[in-house]
Amino acid sequence: QVAANISQQGVDGLQFAPGVIQHVSVLTSVGYPLLYALAFWFKLFGAGIFQARLMMALYMVAFAAVSFVLLRRLYGNTAALASLSILATFPPFYAFGKSIIGEVPVLFSAELAGGLFGSFLSAVSGGNLYRKSSFLEGALGQKLFPEWMTIDERPHLMQAMGSSAFDGDGLATYAKPFVENGELVSYILGTYSGRKLGMPSTANAGGVHNLFVTHGEEDQAALLRRMGRGLLVTELMGHGLNMVTGDYSRGAAGFWVENGEIQFPVQEVTIAGNMRDMFKQIVAVGNDLELRSNIRTGSVLIERMTVAGS
Repeated sequence: QVAANISQQGVDGLQFAPGVIQHVSVLTSVGYPLLYALAFWFKLFGAGIFQARLMMALYMVAFAAVSFVLLRRLYGNTAALASLSILATFPPFYAFGKSIIGEVPVLFSAELAGGLFGSFLSAVSGGNLYRKSSFLEGALGQKLFPEWMTIDERPHLMQAMGSSAFDGDGLATYAKPFVENGELVSYILGTYSGRKLGMPSTANAGGVHNLFVTHGEEDQAALLRRMGRGLLVTELMGHGLNMVTGDYSRGAAGFWVENGEIQFPVQEVTIAGNMRDMFKQIVAVGNDLELRSNIRTGSVLIERMTVAGS
């Protein structure tokens, strides 16, 4: 009701004081650069999200107070109230209060988590390896994931999406691990790529058949509570993986989480990291398995990624 009254007073103020718009424009033209400079300063010096949001909130309160006092002297109390309703519509005043800048935990929903492991499969596939266009070239035998994680292929499951008795070369498929206790123990090879690398085929010409990722007993709600504060990603945009370096950067949308509970929706943010670091920083995999895909995994919680946006 208070907001409605202020909005109505704002309309009256504009009717009786046409100069309000011009003065608000001048004020925001000064406030915009200062606010964006403040955001850049926080990002440059690596301030936490809480500190950044607190300082920006204090700045906005101070800016609104100065605007109110100045316009009340020029046009009266009604016009000053109108200025507040106008200022509240400018993007920095409703967006920067929820700005996200810095490194935070990120939880990928099960529907999207398969894409992370799909990128891993591409990086250890023979085609990228013999072309030397993979950030995991020469990684055989290295620890890439946490020690508790195993990633294996199960091609003979009844009625599963990717089940197959033979690969694209006609070789009989068989169950095998690609990652065991966090260590990369096998590449993904067909006959041709295996010959190029001087290695035997793993009966994976044409891809992997039913990839399983180790998961725990926690569902997504439990992972949110475990994360505490961070970003739940439910949508990804664009293709932002450099297969040679492993650098990962994509547009995302989802929900901001505080104290293990969803607080508000987040759109048009960018999440970034390096795939090697992301693999090592997997904290947990949920039991909410995505069964409509060739890659069976639950939600994936990553310890930290760089997030920027609002």
